[in-house]
Amino acid sequence: MKRPLLLVLGASLIALIAVGKPAEPVRRRNVRQMEYRDFIEQMKGSEGFEVTAEGAPQQSFFTGKSYVHYETVAFIGKEDIRSVRRNLYHTEQEFTLRHGDTAVTVDFRGIRTGLAPSFEKTYAKAGVKAPASESEKAILAMCDEERVPAVMIVEFGLEAGKTYYARVRTETYHLPPAGPGGRPQRKENKVLLISSRPLPNDIPLTPLYRDWSY
Repeated sequence: MKRPLLLVLGASLIALIAVGKPAEPVRRRNVRQMEYRDFIEQMKGSEGFEVTAEGAPQQSFFTGKSYVHYETVAFIGKEDIRSVRRNLYHTEQEFTLRHGDTAVTVDFRGIRTGLAPSFEKTYAKAGVKAPASESEKAILAMCDEERVPAVMIVEFGLEAGKTYYARVRTETYHLPPAGPGGRPQRKENKVLLISSRPLPNDIPLTPLYRDWSY
């Protein structure tokens, strides 16, 4: 993100982050808390299962909507607005996923999301000539910096109390050789894939995770 836009967004995002609190342990009767890696090990053989998102509300800078986890993306292509994107923000706070009588605490590193947009709107620069809010100022700043006539803001989020579909996903990556002449070391990492539709489906990963690297 370029420095001028950081200055526009910075203070507001810091204020919003302060609103959120760490995910609190689930206190329902008959619900047991399980460690993340133990839950992954227990569920890795399942083709799919349901989870419910829980946790402290995180308020979106652009829309004011509340999520337990979300990411905001700006699409800024000139000819095709979706051809260029900028990942603006994602929450980092822990939250809880509940499956039956089991609750597990996660953060953005331990999940991958394949979600339909929670919010999507195109803002034309001509429509925000006199911005009345911090979010409108940020949109105008993006239009000016990228020299585009419009910006599309899209949010992907997990909402408290809503049920999603999940399965364990195995990702592979490589580390450098241990020594001269050695081969790259192949590694695996298991994470939770969370989707807004039953799995398997054709919903792509959200932009935060499409760009993920080890």
